[in-house]
Amino acid sequence: MNKYKILKRVKIDLAKHSKTGNTKHFKGGDELETPTELILGKYPKDSHGYYLFYMDSFGNEMTDTYHESSINAIKQAEFEFGIQQDEWNDVNE
Repeated sequence: MNKYKILKRVKIDLAKHSKTGNTKHFKGGDELETPTELILGKYPKDSHGYYLFYMDSFGNEMTDTYHESSINAIKQAEFEFGIQQDEWNDVNE
């Protein structure tokens, strides 16, 4: 069970999405691979922020970024991968 509530998600389709090079994420000095999915989520006890979770092919979180609004998180996905707002799927969990 997730510690956060999933609001939206989008699969990264390498046929139409790719890293723009605008942002790089590192772990232990190594650049992270392209995630297979992005999740827009919110922690229940955090009344203000939204998170963009970068998931690997096994559904594990690779990293995340914090945003003050859900729109800012969605814009970050566009900035990094060219994902358009209408490509996101709503999640009712």
